[in-house]
Amino acid sequence: MHRSRRLIRVALFILPLSIPALVQAQHEPLRSQSPINITRTNSCVGTLPQLVVTRRIPVREVWNNTGSPDEEATIRVASTPPEGRLELDGKAYHLRQYHLHTPAEHHINGTVVAMEVHYVFEADDGSLAVIAQFVREGPYNAAFNPLLAAMPDGKSISVTIESSDPLGHTLQPWMVQPRSFRYSGSLTTHPYTTGVSWIVLADTITFSADQMARFRRLFPHGNSREVQDIDGRIVRTDVPGFAGACR
Repeated sequence: MHRSRRLIRVALFILPLSIPALVQAQHEPLRSQSPINITRTNSCVGTLPQLVVTRRIPVREVWNNTGSPDEEATIRVASTPPEGRLELDGKAYHLRQYHLHTPAEHHINGTVVAMEVHYVFEADDGSLAVIAQFVREGPYNAAFNPLLAAMPDGKSISVTIESSDPLGHTLQPWMVQPRSFRYSGSLTTHPYTTGVSWIVLADTITFSADQMARFRRLFPHGNSREVQDIDGRIVRTDVPGFAGACR
């Protein structure tokens, strides 16, 4: 009995000491997060490792509304088999899903464009790479129109599309060494996993005003995370003249 009382007293003594450490851990800022503001001062220009992306017409594609108008939700597209493949730094990644954000999450020298598409790739070892593609308002986009025209408009509703060309799912060239900005960051939604290889494409695509309006109708307050601290990271790019040379 005396031993039990001593253990209780010790536990009551240790508990108050542990609470501040727990509270501090819960409030410590997350490190190496995404998105970021890519600027001339946090970037350098140099030769980037080879990057090759191939893509196929999916046999089966699922369009999922993950919870509009929630600002951490989106329209997410996944396919069977994986719709694409990325080869980066000697490692192969498979395209698991892609989704859209408005406004764009990454900024370039403080400038933000209308939308951003994220193509999320995963390697066999579980590591992640994301290709981000900026979208400006402009000419109609025929490739994205089937999705934008038939997006599920209710929370947690999915639409499944079967390809009309089941023989068209052979991987075909999509991107070979596109101009880009590359850095190590995180997912931009919970759980904000770090160690993600980001490839932010320098060249943009366009959606028409009507196409953009269809997505914004589901997310009237946007669905983008604010830019995060650069946290000492350096962005490497092959865009000529964007910044000084890498050392």
